[in-house]
Amino acid sequence: MFPFGPPPNQGPPQQPPRPGLFSNRPPFQQPFQQQPPQQKNTTSNLMSMFQTPDGNFDMNKITNTVQQVGKLYGQVSPMLKFFK
Repeated sequence: MFPFGPPPNQGPPQQPPRPGLFSNRPPFQQPFQQQPPQQKNTTSNLMSMFQTPDGNFDMNKITNTVQQVGKLYGQVSPMLKFFK
């Protein structure tokens, strides 16, 4: 009579939920959420990456990083021009 299933206003027969199906399970509790640790100023964090343990700036590390950034820019900029 209905080749594509039941008419739209009728669904499959509903069964009442069985009592006690999950009654032995404890209620869900949210896990304890900790506050993330406070970070120092971003600029001071960045600058501390280039300091030696005695507090001086490591010029070799700064130079190497600048060279790596330049190489990365050289590799990525042609791809970015494609999206313009």
